[in-house]
Amino acid sequence: MKRFYTLLLVSFVAINPFTKFRNTGYIPLFPSGPVAFCGNLRFALPDSLQPPAKLLSGMGNLNHPISTKSELSQKFFNQGLSLIYGFNHNEAIRSFKQAISNDSTCAMAYWGIAYAWGPNINMPMTEANEKTAYQAIQKAKSLVPTVSKKDAEFINALSLRYSDGKKGSRKDLDSLYIRAMKNLASNYPDDADAQTLYADALMNTFPWQYWEASGKLKPKAEEVYQVLTLALKDNPDHVGANHLMIHLVEGSNDLTAGLQSARVLASLMPGAGHIVHMPSHIYIRTGMFVEAEKSNVDAVKIDEAMYGNMPDGMYSMYYSHNIHFLTFTANMLGQSNASLNNATKIAGKIDKRQLGENVFMQEMSLVPMYSMVRFGKWNQVLEQPDPGNEYPYMQAIWHFARGMANTRQGKFSAAATDLKKLDSLRKLDTLKSMYASLDPVSNTVTVATLVLKGQLSYAKGDVNEGIKTLMEGVKSEDQLIYNEPPTWPLPVREYLGVALLKTKNYAAAEKVFREDLKRHPDNGWSLLGLQQSLTGQQKTSESQQLKKQFENAWRNADVKIQAAVF
Repeated sequence: MKRFYTLLLVSFVAINPFTKFRNTGYIPLFPSGPVAFCGNLRFALPDSLQPPAKLLSGMGNLNHPISTKSELSQKFFNQGLSLIYGFNHNEAIRSFKQAISNDSTCAMAYWGIAYAWGPNINMPMTEANEKTAYQAIQKAKSLVPTVSKKDAEFINALSLRYSDGKKGSRKDLDSLYIRAMKNLASNYPDDADAQTLYADALMNTFPWQYWEASGKLKPKAEEVYQVLTLALKDNPDHVGANHLMIHLVEGSNDLTAGLQSARVLASLMPGAGHIVHMPSHIYIRTGMFVEAEKSNVDAVKIDEAMYGNMPDGMYSMYYSHNIHFLTFTANMLGQSNASLNNATKIAGKIDKRQLGENVFMQEMSLVPMYSMVRFGKWNQVLEQPDPGNEYPYMQAIWHFARGMANTRQGKFSAAATDLKKLDSLRKLDTLKSMYASLDPVSNTVTVATLVLKGQLSYAKGDVNEGIKTLMEGVKSEDQLIYNEPPTWPLPVREYLGVALLKTKNYAAAEKVFREDLKRHPDNGWSLLGLQQSLTGQQKTSESQQLKKQFENAWRNADVKIQAAVF
């Protein structure tokens, strides 16, 4: 099954992809994906049709000793657990099955299969997956008399997470599992796997909700932080703990621990694309866009070497995510060709026949449009065909981009028509129930509407209205839930800052650009805007310093810019 070329649809649900998870306590990273494009994203070919798993290169040196009579089974178990830490659950399952083929009594390999079919922070538990996981853990339990005390504790703990459907809500089962893992982690404080799996159990109960609006970790997340810190204290090279630490803190206002993990993670499992990509979650938050770009170039190469054009199942989303990241980093580095090339690459992998079934596909198909707006490719924008009324979200962003192009080209009447259509689409109830990220797409369209309205008002001479509207756009953008790359990829503060510069309100512009640089450190667009605002205030020394910072940030750019936006 290919990510965008799905031939087999399992447990198909198409209307409101978020509804299935609304009352579960889970908000998946790609909420539309698990339901709308394939209800079982860990779908795999029957065992009889699968080639046997192989020991892969670059999987790191993790070793978790288990009860087995086969040295090869131990190696495949280690690989499977490493792949779980790398969020490559399909490959993990194949490795665990290979461990069983070498030792049919390898209880922990059945534990691994059960774990891999369970939930993770990007994929909530589904009924079908729980059934498979339950069967696997029951097999592991039947072998408990043959295993070590420690293995038995891992197996018995995980058995509490799954049900045959006859007992316990998901919340109750998760609570039982967490309690058992807490005890296990307490019993084995030196076992980094025990600590990491306990942390993972906690994180799965409130995925992507780890931070207060202020950026401070929530109390529950603080507990996770302490667990991961303990895991890393004596095991600083533990791939799973470092991976989870990045996810835990990436949206917070203290990235110290995340940066420490980012600096070591890729080297710990250099053959795993998602692990190699993960440091970029921190790098884009710290202005390390060159490093973020390299992380994703390397990750894409690794995945393409392993899978070819497109991986199977849920992992295909991680591969697409890497390419999306490359577009964002290119945007921040002023690399128009790289931005458009990667945007076109990701959009080109979409089977247009599937667009109506998956909002995430629609989101990815819009990436080129955002790149064109970012780099002022106005004629190219106007050449793009209307997506059609059946795709209101895509049509809304299409009108946004056209409105921006028409505004920049002085075609105010045409831009006003685009704005009117965009605003009418924004109000559709349909968009309020469509999710491509953690926000309904109506929130994204609201930001787009305010940006276009502000730009058009300003261009037509209504300066105060334009600035006021852009301020509203900033507020709407700030209300979007943290996502990476950002759900709205065109920072509204840059548009507001440029508008303030044009009115010679240099002090206000300085404040706006400084705030944007807190959110997107060292990005050349806002460095230039800040430098111009300082020049306007005759702060010559600071301005010269900012000029050097801008030139450094823009050293690999392929465009020259006169302002923070085109």
